[in-house]
Amino acid sequence: MPAWYTIDKQRRLVLSAAYGLARMYGILRELSGESGVHVFHTLDEALQWVLGDNAAS
Repeated sequence: MPAWYTIDKQRRLVLSAAYGLARMYGILRELSGESGVHVFHTLDEALQWVLGDNAAS
């Protein structure tokens, strides 16, 4: 296994953890009655939501 594989895998784990924490925050806000918090995996997903379905294509 190349040395860079482990480093790359650790970065993915950090990003996944950050997404998970952001998603939990969104769920807590939704349970409190707020509907304006949205969490996305990618910038393209966020742009599609903000600008419409065909914006990031």
